[in-house]
Amino acid sequence: DTDEVRVNKLLAFFITCKYPPSLAFFLLYVGIDLVVIYAFFRSQAVFPIANPRSWPSRTAQFLWDTCLIFGQVPLFFYVLHFWTLGPVSAIVAAVTPDSQYKVSLPACVLIWLTLLSMLRPACQRYGDFKRSTPKDSLWRYI
Repeated sequence: DTDEVRVNKLLAFFITCKYPPSLAFFLLYVGIDLVVIYAFFRSQAVFPIANPRSWPSRTAQFLWDTCLIFGQVPLFFYVLHFWTLGPVSAIVAAVTPDSQYKVSLPACVLIWLTLLSMLRPACQRYGDFKRSTPKDSLWRYI
């Protein structure tokens, strides 16, 4: 086998079908999710013990807190980001010189991170509001 054939065989392993549902797709993405969750829990356990004032531990704590904030208000985050992306995409369309959406990947990531940083305080306030309501409140489900 040549190197190209080996690479093609390796890539063929990762080609999965979402529809119709395949076991390979399910196992691949659940496995990735479990590895990410393990990494977050591991970073939570390792960095604060090493040096709580170091930038890696502060960064890991910030990422952990951000994931918790977005994860505690998933429907609110979904609706909020859905309605925020419309105006943001209109602004990007007006700013780009072409009539097509041709934005480089670094610019797209910068826009995405800016949007997430704008949504974090709103999601945090809504999460605080949810926790302040009674346990049988309808707000707990949103």
